[in-house]
Amino acid sequence: MPSSVKLFFFSVSILGIATISFADAQATSADDCSKERAKLMKDMDAAVANIGQQTSGLFPYEKKRVLAKAEFIEKTLDDIDKLFPKGSESTSTKKNIWKKPKKFQKMLDKARSLAGKLIKTIKKKDKYAVAKVNKSLFKACGNCHAEFRQ
Repeated sequence: MPSSVKLFFFSVSILGIATISFADAQATSADDCSKERAKLMKDMDAAVANIGQQTSGLFPYEKKRVLAKAEFIEKTLDDIDKLFPKGSESTSTKKNIWKKPKKFQKMLDKARSLAGKLIKTIKKKDKYAVAKVNKSLFKACGNCHAEFRQ
């Protein structure tokens, strides 16, 4: 067999292996994104719920703790869209999230704005004002989930 033919088959083999490796790496990365996204969503849900429990009187209102939870929510919302790359579908994510990126971004921006407002309210107002903003944030999260989550 001529050396040019051997080189051709060798090149095709290497390209095939590289393609399979790249596809596998992307799948792992997408799977990791899906798992990380689910974990952060659960953590944010717990934070919003705890703020609600403290502002309703179920637990004592601890301003520092409530502020830390709100700051966690804000930070997570700032980074969460990075965990929605195309191909990172999960059993709970609707595919329309990638078909309607502007709508997703608008809903995410609203939640981010409310998280910022929540922090300002915690610093300056009483727990009843905090409860009102927290409820609005919870509703914004729920609206996004209704649109983009199964």
